[in-house]
Amino acid sequence: MNLWRLVRNGRVRLLARPPQYVWIEISGPLAEFETPVGFLRRRLARGPGPPTLERLRGMLDRISADGRPRGVVLRIKNLDAGWAAIEELRREILAFRSSGCRVVAYLADPVDTRSYYLACAAEEVLATPLADLNVVGIRARVDFLKDALDNLGIEVEVVAVSPYKSAGERFVRDDFSSESREQVGRLLDRRYEDVVAAISEARDLSQNEVRSRIDRAPYAARAAVSEGLLDGVLYEDELPGRLGSEDGRARLAEWDRARRSLLMPYRRRSRKRVALVSLQGTIARGRSRKLPLPLPFVGGEQAGSDSVVAALRMAEKSRGISALLFHV
Repeated sequence: MNLWRLVRNGRVRLLARPPQYVWIEISGPLAEFETPVGFLRRRLARGPGPPTLERLRGMLDRISADGRPRGVVLRIKNLDAGWAAIEELRREILAFRSSGCRVVAYLADPVDTRSYYLACAAEEVLATPLADLNVVGIRARVDFLKDALDNLGIEVEVVAVSPYKSAGERFVRDDFSSESREQVGRLLDRRYEDVVAAISEARDLSQNEVRSRIDRAPYAARAAVSEGLLDGVLYEDELPGRLGSEDGRARLAEWDRARRSLLMPYRRRSRKRVALVSLQGTIARGRSRKLPLPLPFVGGEQAGSDSVVAALRMAEKSRGISALLFHV
């Protein structure tokens, strides 16, 4: 395997010139890992699926290991990821920057708080002239189902071991209990302070100045530049000129094209390996399964207890595995 990579890398060094900046699109829910799909589904798929953290991490690692590109341009649009995934990707971006590579974030409309929070991990934050910066804070939404269930003649019994064990309240109440409201409020306050601190550090503003700007949001793109929240406003075809130097315009390429001119890292063989067991979805008895359609209260993916236990025992018995990472 490494012999083939050695030959391939030699040919790339002689014949291919990598771009100075690589476009990487960040959108969608940002799942941790690729979802295994069957052969027929892979053949019928139109292009790659939405980016995952695993794939994005691999892109950044490969660009950094190559050493020839100056950096990346992150095209952030239609981001629908949770805060945990965004936090993990921020750490990957900051680690990529620490390797000496440059990171530029390019925001497309719409720009919400999560998208902007992620963009603040970059050295420079740019946006399309059509973008609106909707950095208006954070919120939590809970749908209470008691009235709907009553109309259907369904009665739900919930036994909570503590007033703060409030997961079942949505089925038996039509509003927050005081304990549940307290919990949600604390979580939102903590997340809000994290967002304010990150923006403050990235944009060289005091935390009070950041809070003031959030209170006055939203902003049109050019107004956001005046407020110090953006570094510039331009269309995508203007980026080569902005990122260029005295030698001329910068060369940019999408990842699918750029990867052909990047060196492939060599693999290291080790007798000991780290096993990864992932738990995703609603925990249920039996085997893990993914429902074809998401059902109310159940979801689309279920982590079966039998499947998870079997994977853990298999890793335990394997002689080649020296450690195990349980990913929840």
